Amino acid sequence: MKIIKKAYLLPFLVSPFAMADDGIEYGDYRAANTPVNYSFINLEVGNKSFEELDNDMMVARVSGQTLLNDSFIFKLGYQADLLDEANDGTEISYQDNLANIGVGWRYPLFKTTDIEVDGHLLYNWNDGVLNNDVEQSDLGYRVGIAINQGIGDSFDMTLGINHTEIADRSITAAELSFTQYITEYVGIGINGHMAKRDDLLGDLNYIGVHMKLAFY
Repeated sequence: MKIIKKAYLLPFLVSPFAMADDGIEYGDYRAANTPVNYSFINLEVGNKSFEELDNDMMVARVSGQTLLNDSFIFKLGYQADLLDEANDGTEISYQDNLANIGVGWRYPLFKTTDIEVDGHLLYNWNDGVLNNDVEQSDLGYRVGIAINQGIGDSFDMTLGINHTEIADRSITAAELSFTQYITEYVGIGINGHMAKRDDLLGDLNYIGVHMKLAFY
């Protein structure tokens, strides 16, 4: 009898889902029984303000990722920071470009909660001159960790922190994102981050809106 009881309890003791089975069905908005959707194309626009820059920058971003299996996610993206304004009587035209490719690894804590770590290779180049910078291109990297939380059957939330090293700049950012899927394949949301930077522009705040086009 004792052996039977131990054998019956063992799967529940080792399963990461054992502590939270809330009966939520994820078939319509989730893949591979994950708490958030990991396979989508993301379109985003936002506003970035720097501590030492009078003018804000507009941000346009397109990115995509796909769940390769139950644990690994492939990611890539492109972002442009745009500034085209007059500053103290001087016309400024500047565009900073950032491309990334990376991989993430997710681990389920509960049925509705994952922890995710990821790493990215970055390529940065710019057009125009800002704060006496010369046109240049650089390679760098970004590493991060996040908690992904599913709420109900169609709401995703992510809270994370990441660190970037590129072009002699060291940047540490805290990020928060919310997405509501209004159909099986379309989600809309808001996201933002605050970053500590060690360059001439100083710390920054960012807020953006996004649309995710999911695929399964």
